[in-house]
Amino acid sequence: MTCVVPALRVGTRYPEPRTSNAMPSLPLAFGFASLPMFGWLAAAAAPWLIHLFSRRKYRETAWAAMDFLMAAVKRRTRRIQIEHWLLLLLRTASIVAIVLAVAEPFFEHPCPVLRPGGRTHRVLVIDGSYSMAFKTGDRSRFQQAKQWAARIVEKSSPGDGFTLIEMADPPRAIVGTPAFEAASIRQEIENLEILHTSADLAATLAEVRKVIDTARRESPRLVRHEVYFVGDLQRGTWLPSMSDAARADFRKRAAELAEIADLEVIDLGVIDLGQGAAENLAVTSLAMHDPLVLAGRSVEIEAAVRDFGHTARPHQPVDLLVDEHPAARQYVDVPAGGTVSVRFNYRFETPGDHAVEARSLGDGLDVDNHRYLAVTARPAMRVLCIDGRPSGDPRRTTVYNLANALAASGSREERSPAEIETATESAIQERDLGAYDCVALCNVAQFTASEARLLDGYLGRGGSLVFFLGDQVRGDRYNAELTGQGSTPAILPGRLKEIVEKPRGSLDPLGYRHPIVQEFRGQEKSGLLTSPVTKYFKVELATDLPSAKRGEGRIAAQVVLAMHNGDPLVVAATVRRGRVVLVTTSADTSWAAMPLWPSYLPLVEEILAWSTGGQATVGNVEVGEPLQASLRAVAGVASVAIERPDGRRRWAPLESHGDYSSWSYDDTYHSGVYTVHCDLPGAAKRLFAVNLRTAESDLSPITKQELQEDVWPGISFGYETTSPGDGIAPSNSVGHSSRIQIGLLYGVVGLLFLESLLAWQFGYQKT
Repeated sequence: MTCVVPALRVGTRYPEPRTSNAMPSLPLAFGFASLPMFGWLAAAAAPWLIHLFSRRKYRETAWAAMDFLMAAVKRRTRRIQIEHWLLLLLRTASIVAIVLAVAEPFFEHPCPVLRPGGRTHRVLVIDGSYSMAFKTGDRSRFQQAKQWAARIVEKSSPGDGFTLIEMADPPRAIVGTPAFEAASIRQEIENLEILHTSADLAATLAEVRKVIDTARRESPRLVRHEVYFVGDLQRGTWLPSMSDAARADFRKRAAELAEIADLEVIDLGVIDLGQGAAENLAVTSLAMHDPLVLAGRSVEIEAAVRDFGHTARPHQPVDLLVDEHPAARQYVDVPAGGTVSVRFNYRFETPGDHAVEARSLGDGLDVDNHRYLAVTARPAMRVLCIDGRPSGDPRRTTVYNLANALAASGSREERSPAEIETATESAIQERDLGAYDCVALCNVAQFTASEARLLDGYLGRGGSLVFFLGDQVRGDRYNAELTGQGSTPAILPGRLKEIVEKPRGSLDPLGYRHPIVQEFRGQEKSGLLTSPVTKYFKVELATDLPSAKRGEGRIAAQVVLAMHNGDPLVVAATVRRGRVVLVTTSADTSWAAMPLWPSYLPLVEEILAWSTGGQATVGNVEVGEPLQASLRAVAGVASVAIERPDGRRRWAPLESHGDYSSWSYDDTYHSGVYTVHCDLPGAAKRLFAVNLRTAESDLSPITKQELQEDVWPGISFGYETTSPGDGIAPSNSVGHSSRIQIGLLYGVVGLLFLESLLAWQFGYQKT
């Protein structure tokens, strides 16, 4: 509980930011942190009570000799009474001083940092986004921020509580409840690691409010709350693009926070732009043009290098590394504020996973000078065609025309060789689907629950499914097992309805928007739009399908090619980590004459290219997205080992789904190459590349005026600045903490010493 003298408390904190050099003059306020301790002031009556009870009462008897003695005593009576009163007051003052010290008196004054008064809860918010890794000397901004926070802890009063939040996306409460041991909170600050994410200021404010509410509930003796934001005030973090409604909500939350806590901003981003400290170069993308990489064949790798500053970078070296070995180097001229592409040709000699890295010359922010790519080189493209109506005559099978088209698509020298295998429905459970780049299911009558789980697991590994329907298909069984009803997995991009016969009109490419039909733009004579279709399943599109990416939730199916009346003929969707294509007619000539048309071969090629193209991105994610994969269930294997870019190992447990198992690893807040080891016979290591979201690479800070007018308009907050190389104590405002209780305790010692000395002196004189 705090008692503040009202007469001394006039004025409020100014809404405009304050600097240590221009501090507003506010009157002082005096108070006590622990008013209940004043009950012990009753102990101050103890010396008086002892004095009263120790007084002796005498019976006076007159006799001659006493008359002479009384005359002498009367001359010394006044001095003795003064001595007694002085000793009594010293003893009383000692008790009062002890009680006042325990009650923790304080003065409150307008120092922008560490305003003392009572027991204070200090929330330390350190910007942990990757722009804080920027260096202008031997120390990064993140190191300076940690030193600032440690200094605040060091200069705080005993009994103050501390919580620690790392501002990132999402923010992390490192110490969520008040810690009172300065050494432990300093250790937590020292152990902080910078994250390769951006920072979410709005979410951070919500986290701050949460820890303050917790402190008010669990530590009521912390009578004041102060929040210190220590960071570089990077523009993308403090002035992000948001709707008017979102910005209004953000300012409302900030204003509510300012009502219960004092806000202080320590700006590490005030730098001398004339020294080029805000200049930054980053590798913003790295990709391969070919969706599938074949061992022994050259592929084109393209990187993009962007300048986020105002100075051109001529003759800038960009290196290509494969499996950590230098592979090529090119020099490019990067215009000021512009982007330039760098292309490399490389041939992967051996099959398997490879780590590719594009690297630019180091600058003040090294973390965004690297971009990574996990590449799987295959001996050949493998396609499994499941025949739902096998026949002794290969030419009468459902997959005959499709298999011929797939084989023809891989026969050209410039295209990837394709290995085509045909099998019956039993192959879904008997074979390892993960060994195939694409599985085409043609006129399969129905699927069991276990087969549906296997197909779902295959998609979880980034596989590709192509469904062709036909006369044997039971639409009700497809809907029951493949559309996500109840506990069944959602695989199909739509629900099958009735069969439509003898439709009229030509096909509609819907503006050639989808990549599968883009190659037909301007090629109307290829026969695609006039391909005869005699029967097809009417489909009700799924409104949403499961996606593997965190935060995106679900992705809607897309119609690639439609009938004249608008009914979908070819539907495509990204499901989990794989891709699914649904063709509502047959793969043979029983329902459509498409296999006989010249457009059939290029259409099959484009369906295969699009469905397998997603596999190039399976092992490549952005910071904060999970690493996920699935494999066939194997007894005795409970987890996989994740080797992080820093060499440390973590383990991800395997979750069993009956016929297959899956794992997921979420701690991907550092960019680089992650290696997954699985303790299976003959299992090869798996590589994943985690890359930055490069919006944080723009190091432009906001100004103090923008902070005041655009971020927190009308909100009271303190403002401190420091520049690189200035150390961590830019003003004398740090350390003005109240030590009144310590002075009172020293006063108690002095009073006791003085009382003993005077008592001895007075007694000596009497003798």
